[in-house]
Amino acid sequence: MITDYCKGEVDKLSQDFMSYASGFGYHFLTSKEYEQHLMGAGFVQVKSKDVTEDLIRLTAEDVTRFPQIGAELGSDSDPEMARDLAVIEDAWRRRNERCRAREQLWVHITAKKPEKDD
Repeated sequence: MITDYCKGEVDKLSQDFMSYASGFGYHFLTSKEYEQHLMGAGFVQVKSKDVTEDLIRLTAEDVTRFPQIGAELGSDSDPEMARDLAVIEDAWRRRNERCRAREQLWVHITAKKPEKDD
């Protein structure tokens, strides 16, 4: 079992998505391409499930807690920490935007090693 980010099957990816992917050196596959790679590596019963909506919901809930987390960590008196939290919050919000646009997906993939013939 794996969870990973995939590229959505949209007609055209936004500049934000392309900049994000290239900025981090990511090479996203669609979930179908991911499945094909796993099958090509010898795995069987490969299945993927789109769980992007779960990611969006969980991230949105976490972002609402950032002010409280920052206060607990003392970001009010630590400008560097406050900047770090702001960068993380912005990154999570932007990821959710890419997910809502179906450019970036979060998928749950299961696969099995084939049974060995004895």
